[in-house]
Amino acid sequence: MGEECDEGDRMPSDTCKNCRIPFCGDGVVDTGRGEQCDEGAAMPSDTCRADCTIPICGDGIVDEDEVCDDGANGNDMDGCRDDCTIPICGDGILDAGEMCDDGANNGNDMDGCRADCTFCGDGVVDARHGEECDEGDMMPSDTCVACKRPTPAPVVAETIPPTPAPVVPPTPAPVVPPTPAPVVPPTPAPVVPPTPAPVVPPTPAPVVPPTPAPTRAPETFPPRETAGPTPAPTCKCSSTASYDAATTSLTLDFDMCGEPPLESDWIGIYPCNAETMVATQEWWDAILLNPGYIGEPGATMEDYGFVPGTEYPLAQQAWWSYTCSSPGEGIVPCQQLETTEWPSQGSVTIDPATAPNWAFWGDSMGGTLAPGCYKVLLNRNLPRESISPPPIPMVCPGQAWLTANEFNVPAP
Repeated sequence: MGEECDEGDRMPSDTCKNCRIPFCGDGVVDTGRGEQCDEGAAMPSDTCRADCTIPICGDGIVDEDEVCDDGANGNDMDGCRDDCTIPICGDGILDAGEMCDDGANNGNDMDGCRADCTFCGDGVVDARHGEECDEGDMMPSDTCVACKRPTPAPVVAETIPPTPAPVVPPTPAPVVPPTPAPVVPPTPAPVVPPTPAPVVPPTPAPVVPPTPAPTRAPETFPPRETAGPTPAPTCKCSSTASYDAATTSLTLDFDMCGEPPLESDWIGIYPCNAETMVATQEWWDAILLNPGYIGEPGATMEDYGFVPGTEYPLAQQAWWSYTCSSPGEGIVPCQQLETTEWPSQGSVTIDPATAPNWAFWGDSMGGTLAPGCYKVLLNRNLPRESISPPPIPMVCPGQAWLTANEFNVPAP
């Protein structure tokens, strides 16, 4: 009869219905077997998974109405919010690269946070954010640069060169001609004729033929090898770190190897065990479909500095510093320096002793690095009006996370 089971009067049950064994996909919701839904041959669908469970945000699967889904990990700072959306300016959470984020209050002049998550440049002096002035679109000017009063140049007194002493030529000594000595003629000696010696004929010496010297073949030497030119060292676009355990300070050296520098280039220190992601076209398509994306329509990931196939960290940096100044040098970020040239090679130092509470855009550093392994990356800020990090693009094309410079902070 084609029966798969037969439990008599006990049917239907969780193990036998109409002499058939229930299974996920038979079109019948068997709650006793843990099924939440069962749409038969129509599965999987937007309302029922292939395992008869209902799709929800936090199950680790990106559904049609979700931008991302990394499971219920409770971490809003890993590139995917717990509500399955990507971090954006205006979501009320302060991310790296944002000066502020007051959510729906962004753009309120009395609130102090603009719609693009910045506060400098709105024409309102926000003393609580460290602004000394704010001239809006008139900046930079002679009276306000990046919401800070410019430091006047020191006055240098005019230096008058000393008057040289007159040069007096020396007086030449008089020339006295020498007195000639008297000339005394010599007395001639008497001439005595010589006595001729007897002439004796010489005895001829025997003739001995000379012994010829042995002939020696000229010595030959192999030709000397000529060394070729020493090849010039290949420049590697990267950044390295040197940790001083005695002072808990960090010295960062960087070289962009010809890459054009920007004023907002910075060096980030990340834990070696940070979670990472690989830039793919699917990831970028999700960015463009995000309702919070307000960048250029149809832009590519390369337009924002990302390289397809490159691995990027998703963790927040433990320490960071701009390439144009060390933290603690007047606590002035690069945008407030009166210069238009930024370094492509140099060194900066982060020293907690001189900058214990150094802060930038509301993100406080402070303290010392915890013991462990860290990696060094040369980063470049994203345009603040487009998308919110992480991930963050790198200055050096093709710089790899796995081969980035590493250093260890020992336990005290």
